[in-house]
Amino acid sequence: PTPGGIGTHAYELAKELHGLGWKVKVFTEQPECSEQETNEFNSASPFYISRLLPTPSMLLLVVKILKLFIAAIRFNPAIIVGTGKHGAWFAVLIGKLTFKKNALIGHGTEFTITMSARSKKINNWVYSNADSIVYVSNYTKYIAEQAGVINKNYHIICNGADNKLFYKTDTKRVEDFKLQQGINNQRIIITIGKLQPRKGNEWVIRAMPEILKTVPNAHYYCIGSPNIKSHLQKVASELGVANHVHFTGMLSFEELLLWCNACDVFAMTSVATEDGDVEGFGIAILEAALCGKPSVVTSESGPGEAIIEGETGYGVKEKDTAKIAEKIILLLTDEVLNKTMGEKARLNAEATGTWAIVVKKYSEKFSVLIQ
Repeated sequence: PTPGGIGTHAYELAKELHGLGWKVKVFTEQPECSEQETNEFNSASPFYISRLLPTPSMLLLVVKILKLFIAAIRFNPAIIVGTGKHGAWFAVLIGKLTFKKNALIGHGTEFTITMSARSKKINNWVYSNADSIVYVSNYTKYIAEQAGVINKNYHIICNGADNKLFYKTDTKRVEDFKLQQGINNQRIIITIGKLQPRKGNEWVIRAMPEILKTVPNAHYYCIGSPNIKSHLQKVASELGVANHVHFTGMLSFEELLLWCNACDVFAMTSVATEDGDVEGFGIAILEAALCGKPSVVTSESGPGEAIIEGETGYGVKEKDTAKIAEKIILLLTDEVLNKTMGEKARLNAEATGTWAIVVKKYSEKFSVLIQ
């Protein structure tokens, strides 16, 4: 439906449930694509997708609710699933109006992002009165409860990654890619995700001066939509590391696969921002793991649950640039440790973290809910 973790989760959940025999109908705005791109994507989808229009006015909001109500009557679903804040609101509303079971997915920002007192009251009521909630991490459950959500019918199902798109590719292909990119003599750190404060790119950049003292050929690549690129460039310039910090913009899945295989360390040193933005899990950590790469992440957050501490990666405290540098240096200088942790990360992701495995858990929970 949209780029990012919630959109990826929604698509993978629908796709895998469809593969398990569920009849899936998806209703979504898809705001970041052209009409042609959207129509082509929706037409090629193995499951039904209906594009919803934005609702800048009360009239259009009523029209959207009416469309969803009619769809619920027409399709007679056994369960209505809501993902993302407004998706959750609509799922519970339509569920109550049509006497259908509903299940909500809690990602993180639905409970922490700045909102009016009225919206917060609605949000807490919606999640507290859902028939079931699936939180993508224990951290997400914690922040939901801190925000005032009270619902005893919850489950923790961590996110997954697509092992058909991300996997350990052959050495020759990686070497050719590095030669083509001119990075064959570099030690590479990457972060994948929209450049925004919560991803924590800034704190890897602030760790770079210390990293470069020990690993002078270290380079950090920020991969994703360049929302705060100018700010990050300014930080890198002020620290004198601009030549070692790079911004690729958004890339295709094939390019992401090659970068994940070419890197030495994946980093997601996320932070909770002043306006309440948080990282609920960190799918990209598992994507890198499927390519055999260890990660350095913020421990007391969602990304901390995407690693096994000391085995598939290292957790550090938020904004602790000294520890970030220490752990990245360790993984860049100890080849045996890097390969051992990377292999453990790959095996763990393949055994527990693919979408096929994760969505089976959803299928089981949904089946129990509708019995």
